[in-house]
Amino acid sequence: MELDIKSNIETQVGKSLRIKNITFQEMKLHNSVSTVNEVSNEIGCEPVEVLKTLLFVGEFCNILLVLSGTEKADIKKLSTMLNQKIKLATLSQVFEITSFYAGTVSPFLIRKNENLILLASENILNLKNLYFGSGVSNILISMTSFEFKRVFKGKFI
Repeated sequence: MELDIKSNIETQVGKSLRIKNITFQEMKLHNSVSTVNEVSNEIGCEPVEVLKTLLFVGEFCNILLVLSGTEKADIKKLSTMLNQKIKLATLSQVFEITSFYAGTVSPFLIRKNENLILLASENILNLKNLYFGSGVSNILISMTSFEFKRVFKGKFI
């Protein structure tokens, strides 16, 4: 599959990353994708390299959790760690809290929100390349785990 990899796509997330001097690529997809396996097949990477950005709504705060494509969120463990009940956000909550539509959520350029905790699996740091949402449905961002660690403002767990 041939992808359009261009430096002039200019998503809002991409603009933000450029300002921070982060090395990355924006990749325009030719087909609509909605699962890790579909993304993996479309761009020719391993499913583990496709990041999932999940939003949970809690009693006291909300949690944005970034996982590799093969990991599953352990809601019970997360609830215990944060000492609060949590549940997966609804589609409208995702947009309201992140300003991104579900399926496009990027771990970057999230509106500043003191009630939002950013967490990422430390397992993604063992991967070379990462692919994740740009905030736009047909565009992915690709970067190394080194660059991801440089720019991610949350905690690795």
